[in-house]
Amino acid sequence: MCLFASSHSVKDAAAVLGCDAKTFRKVFSREVKYREIAMLIIRSGMMATLVAEAEGGSVSAIKHLDKMLAAEKMRVDSAGFADKPAAAQKAAAKPKGLKETRRENAYTAGVGDDEWGTLLHGSVPTGAPN
Repeated sequence: MCLFASSHSVKDAAAVLGCDAKTFRKVFSREVKYREIAMLIIRSGMMATLVAEAEGGSVSAIKHLDKMLAAEKMRVDSAGFADKPAAAQKAAAKPKGLKETRRENAYTAGVGDDEWGTLLHGSVPTGAPN
């Protein structure tokens, strides 16, 4: 897993163990399957260990964990993997289409109008039928 985390190929990992790449794929199929995320798996294990030590009161673990989290955040942000709330807001701010606008207007028709709004919504307008 460490070899995959440092971007080595299956052929390189097989050579370290002294076997053929085909044999390596057969015996270590799970590791080969997860080689794309090997670095993430190893980093998460390291962070879990640091968190456990930091909770135990180790000052050096706290400092190292803080540096590691900052570096990881910078790496993720620069790679564009972070959740982008701005994109979600942009999608939410997308103008409504004609059908959505008309449906919303139909649901809220007469709300606040004492003369005929109660005919549509009953005695207490709810804003949406059913």
